[in-house]
Amino acid sequence: MAPGFLLSGLILLFISCESTLEREFNQAMSGNDVRSATEHVERALTVNPQDPEANYLMGKINAEQRQYPAAREYFDRALTVAPTYRDKIDHLLETHYRNEFNNATAAWDQGHYETTITHLGAAIQIYPDRWEKYPIKGEAHKNLGQYESAQQSFARCVSVPRMQRFCHF
Repeated sequence: MAPGFLLSGLILLFISCESTLEREFNQAMSGNDVRSATEHVERALTVNPQDPEANYLMGKINAEQRQYPAAREYFDRALTVAPTYRDKIDHLLETHYRNEFNNATAAWDQGHYETTITHLGAAIQIYPDRWEKYPIKGEAHKNLGQYESAQQSFARCVSVPRMQRFCHF
């Protein structure tokens, strides 16, 4: 009987640690109801535009919709008030970056260069200073005969001194 009470107490403790906003957000997102999740978060931001949790959750919504510049703006606002969100945000952005990069390389392997460029463009929005996407994007543009865009991608890669050997014209 005691283990049942202990488990019930732990569940209640866990539930009580989750804010109302986070609970509403998670419930909406678990049902793929992005509109409802957005409405809950927007209401919280109307009351307090500096609310770090609301800014984090709005950033998360934007990241899920591949609106990475907007996501970054909300994440930056959350971090300004509450640096404790750093690990969550870093993990979320890294996950999205890897997904975009992996989707780009899968499209590359199939010869779908436009799709490759689209996914690498999204990866660039997440982490513009990482070099590894630029040579692939340059080659994709080159394969499509888009030489000026290819040159821009290669030039971006060459701007990182330790990566010059990987970037070819």
